[in-house]
Amino acid sequence: VKAGLVIFVANSYQLVLIPQILHNEGKGLEQGQYMFSFAVTVFVSSSLVGLLANLPIPAGVGVGCTTYFAYALVQKESPWGTFGGDGVDPNLMTRQKFGSTVCFFASLCMALLAVTRLSWKIFVWLPDSVKNAMPVGLGLLLALGGFMQMNLVVTDNDLGELQLFSMSDYEKWFQVLVGITATALAAAMQNNGWDRTKALFPMALATLVGWAKSSESRPNFGMLTSMWGDLLGDWFLDFTLLSNWSTFIMPCVSLYLICLFDV
Repeated sequence: VKAGLVIFVANSYQLVLIPQILHNEGKGLEQGQYMFSFAVTVFVSSSLVGLLANLPIPAGVGVGCTTYFAYALVQKESPWGTFGGDGVDPNLMTRQKFGSTVCFFASLCMALLAVTRLSWKIFVWLPDSVKNAMPVGLGLLLALGGFMQMNLVVTDNDLGELQLFSMSDYEKWFQVLVGITATALAAAMQNNGWDRTKALFPMALATLVGWAKSSESRPNFGMLTSMWGDLLGDWFLDFTLLSNWSTFIMPCVSLYLICLFDV
């Protein structure tokens, strides 16, 4: 029980972070629905891990898969291309259903590989170059997602390219300074032997600065919890999309590779 409580406290930040990443600054993913599904799936999967394996290890969606889903799979790798216009994307709901359906079939494939014990064999067969590159690539993907959420990296709709923020924007420089300070604090704590808590104080620092800067960033679960009773009937799978089955192959492979290393 103590180990499970520690694990929950250490990972509770994901209850806010994961839905926020999936929401993608209002670009399509419904925050309430995905927060509900994230909480339910983590509860069920973690309970099964505890009952079947007797391990206090949480099992759920990782930050890597979440970032890939929100920033790549739904926005860029769907059959409808990238929405670069203003306003509401007319294919918004179809994009969500495409991403959710891909994840559903990817999870079935992963379960089949796990039952047949092929997952570990595939991991062993992977060349060392892939094993070494995946964590680095995931780190770059997560960093890019964070920079885009903070508007430190923005998309030029005219050029279709990513650009840095304006060098004269002092507010953005303040965010960069907070990030550098938090990173230096974590490195100093690790150097002094505080390995287990090295991430706690930097995360607390970034959270407090964010709350002080904007009241909108403070958590408010009142509205979400009142909605949960209505969310049980929502359905985001669309099996008619299987008519374009070839578009499912590479996303499923990408999700599987991310899951191998996103631990």
